[in-house]
Amino acid sequence: MDTPLPGLSAREMSRLYEQTLAAEYVSWVLDHRERTGDDAYHAAVVCGTDAAPGAVVGGPANSIVTETLGVGFDAEDPVATLDRVEAVFHAAKSSKVVFEYAPYADRVYVPLLRRRGYVYDHSLHVFVRTLDGAQIETDDRIPVERLDPADAVRQREVARLVAIGKESVRAGGSPSAEAFAVADLTTSCRRVATFVAIIDGQPAAAGSAGVWRGHPLSAAHLNLYGAATLPVFRGRGAQTALMRARLAWGTAEGAVTASLDCRPGVASERNARRLGFELIYSKPVFHKALDGGR
Repeated sequence: MDTPLPGLSAREMSRLYEQTLAAEYVSWVLDHRERTGDDAYHAAVVCGTDAAPGAVVGGPANSIVTETLGVGFDAEDPVATLDRVEAVFHAAKSSKVVFEYAPYADRVYVPLLRRRGYVYDHSLHVFVRTLDGAQIETDDRIPVERLDPADAVRQREVARLVAIGKESVRAGGSPSAEAFAVADLTTSCRRVATFVAIIDGQPAAAGSAGVWRGHPLSAAHLNLYGAATLPVFRGRGAQTALMRARLAWGTAEGAVTASLDCRPGVASERNARRLGFELIYSKPVFHKALDGGR
């Protein structure tokens, strides 16, 4: 299978995306713990290397900050690796274990997940594009500002915006604590760049991005995530403006590849296709209750 990235096979592109995103997730949690002393969230590299990890992050019961990424690319012992994955979720007192399984990863995990009681939850589409030498045009009609994570008041406002947008909360309502927690982790992380789109003089949408350096398959890779728009401002181009701004930032930071994932059929998918991303695969996400048997 060809990919839109010269020189990389489909498996290599899958490995690059999954492992750089895993590294980004771990950086959120470690940064959060260092800044706040909050030990409710746990993260660990369970296989691979720090530059190219298979990793897991876990949050407290019912938290949506629960992911396993990048596993199955480095000939690791699957039983021992899955033991380590589940131990992180136990330490975080999560309500369930979540395992994202890239289709190019080692298939030895399929029967193991089945034996341990994991069930299919949903699928994600993964999109990639090249940035090397790209000219990314920004949209001057919608101002986009970069968030200063040191501005605690503004950062919390943006985290709340993202959480409201993710849950489509009606005007005047409040997002769930779980949605706010993941938005807060992302937008406050010092390794992450978060951008805010302004419409009618008000913050209307936000989205984050991280550049990961040192992976053996890419000098620098840009991951886009955490995008959301307040319901009242949807359909006015805020997310396209944010996507352009983050691509331009990543290019300036030296990224040569870029990626994002989303559920099928959402606005992010349409925006990604318009801005040159191509679908390279869909991946299933499995879960099981934390007390599920082995």
